[in-house]
Amino acid sequence: MQIMRWKKLSGILLIAWWLFDTILKISKYGFYSWDVLWFCSIIVLLAGLGLLFENATILTGVLASSLPMQLVWIFEYAAIVLGGTQLAWEDFSPAYLFHGGIPWFEFANTFRHFLVIPLVLASWLSLRKESKYAPLAVAGFVLFLLSISLFASSANENINCVYESCFKERVNPQGYALLFIVAMVVLSASIAAALNILALHLRKIPKSVIQFWNVRINCALAVVFGILMIRGILLYSRVG
Repeated sequence: MQIMRWKKLSGILLIAWWLFDTILKISKYGFYSWDVLWFCSIIVLLAGLGLLFENATILTGVLASSLPMQLVWIFEYAAIVLGGTQLAWEDFSPAYLFHGGIPWFEFANTFRHFLVIPLVLASWLSLRKESKYAPLAVAGFVLFLLSISLFASSANENINCVYESCFKERVNPQGYALLFIVAMVVLSASIAAALNILALHLRKIPKSVIQFWNVRINCALAVVFGILMIRGILLYSRVG
């Protein structure tokens, strides 16, 4: 009962955070801005729905797409707040948060990046349920989101990096958009399929063992992400 309660509360929290993020972006960029299409914003809503309804397809899809996409941002954030260096991203690096002039609530809003993976992973591990539809669902989601980003936004906005690479070393071959979209669709669907295989094996392990490691894995993530957020707050307080 307690586990079910924290899942639903976590789901409600993420959905509320998505609403806050959406309102914040509309108030800053205008009602017709496509900034609301950024993956890190949309995935918060989907994660919230997956947690609220304990839907294995949504949880697997969110985890599969978040691992390659959210972790890039988190690694970049860690490099900035721990080492003062920028690893990869150019235009959309979280480094802008520490240039000064960013309102505190906009800075705090970026902490949503640290919530999705731990909360969804904890729920997915406790559920340990295969979803045969997850690879197809996440492929459709990524294809739809990146296609909308390409056709609805402009090259200047470069929403979800569909027009050109967001990395420092920009190698943009002819047909970059198509190659990027196909690569992300295949990668996300492949991770979802791998998670399905893993779920089948995990179901053979006693529930008590899974709970034991689930708690410790997420406590470790909480410590690491907590340190990153505290370091970020300290750095922001010095420049903000």
